Amino acid sequence: SVGHFLEAPCTEPEGPSSCQPCPQDTFLSRENHKERLCSRCHACDEDGPAHQVVIRNCSITANTQCGCAPGWFPECAVNHCRSDSPFLCLQCQDCEVLHRHIQTPCSREDTVCGKCLPGFCQDLKNNCVTAPCPTPESEKKLSTASRLVPYPPPKPKSTSIHCGNDSG
Repeated sequence: SVGHFLEAPCTEPEGPSSCQPCPQDTFLSRENHKERLCSRCHACDEDGPAHQVVIRNCSITANTQCGCAPGWFPECAVNHCRSDSPFLCLQCQDCEVLHRHIQTPCSREDTVCGKCLPGFCQDLKNNCVTAPCPTPESEKKLSTASRLVPYPPPKPKSTSIHCGNDSG
């Protein structure tokens, strides 16, 4: 059964086989009447560069489940990511430090920050700053500047019109 390995197969047709529970720090997550060994439990990289935490401890029927602590999100460590792929935890972006609203909170992906908080405005580099904020006057100047025609004005392209038959 799940969580048990085959210690000894049956010696006679339809006879009993001997199964034992998986030893400590090992598991067998599927029922397999031929498995003679349990798999070793995975260890989360809690103190290493991946910053993982244990979500669920290993049991005889399931491997350790690793994840990220609150304020951190998982980033796959390989190109073609699957649910069992190695990952590392990265710290979530702090929208408050950037003076922005939280658009999408950090969970399985990084935080998505939205518009500037009240009392802040966006500068030309997309940063939220306190002062000086663009005023309607400076916005008018900017919008007028974008409509200005370069000087000298570009020369019109010459076009020649041909009428009738050009043979001749």
